[in-house]
Amino acid sequence: MAQALSSLAPPTTPFDHVPHLVCPMPDDQRPVQDGIVATFRSFEKDTGGALQVSELASVLKEVANISDGDIETLFGAAGLSGSSGNNVEIEDFIRWVFQEECPPGPEVVFVLGGPGCGKGTFSARIVEQFGYKHLSAGDLLRAERKRPGSEMGELIEARIKEGKLVPSEVTVGLVEQAMREQGWEGGKYLVDGFPRSLENSEAWMNLLGRKTRLRFCLVIECSEECMERRLLHRGETSGRSDDNVETIRKRFKTFKEESVPVLEKFEQDGLVKKVNSEPGIDAVWHEVVAIFEKA
Repeated sequence: MAQALSSLAPPTTPFDHVPHLVCPMPDDQRPVQDGIVATFRSFEKDTGGALQVSELASVLKEVANISDGDIETLFGAAGLSGSSGNNVEIEDFIRWVFQEECPPGPEVVFVLGGPGCGKGTFSARIVEQFGYKHLSAGDLLRAERKRPGSEMGELIEARIKEGKLVPSEVTVGLVEQAMREQGWEGGKYLVDGFPRSLENSEAWMNLLGRKTRLRFCLVIECSEECMERRLLHRGETSGRSDDNVETIRKRFKTFKEESVPVLEKFEQDGLVKKVNSEPGIDAVWHEVVAIFEKA
């Protein structure tokens, strides 16, 4: 796992005497910085987005002609001292040091709500009208679990058999992989059914929070009575073993215990947009359109 930098604030002193490490900079020196950033971009493609701290030090010395002393001070400010074997996200480093706008990562909308609230139905229409791509965390886990020869799939299988939760980092990693495969720069994604817990949310922020742009969290509200009725009706034809009264009510309990705290946290951060799905999607679709057009 790549190590996060200790601060979002770019370094100032003692790097004022190293003009190509700080912005703003004179136009005649700008090509120096652009060349360094381009070099990091090439490393990013070749290394999967991360370099070991020791490799990063070598690049700074050989490409940017930064002295050992300045590198040591820079790494100290970034919280990287004494961690030469650890990895550093290259985009993260460029943004922190150069104050350079990294290639735009994808914009993300989380879609959350209780079981049977209509997340899939709403997501399908949002994809059709607004050009988002739909990613279901559950579908990604199931697909990886079935993929032959996947070490991550074996881990997922083992955790499920043991009755344990799949590590949040695994789920976030699968979502990131899917976004990179389907289009990273300028991509637009609905992430359905994630984060389900505060731990999930923290893992997302730690691993993807600074690589992506979270626009908002669309919360689809619905009473338990309505959701239960919908799920039981679906169970008549779906063949899903979890569409029965006992399991449905356990899922409601889990949602209240695990997911409601996430929604409360997002609401505190001003990220929640709500729509009530009980009247049906056609009756409230204009509300969804307004949310996406104004956000």
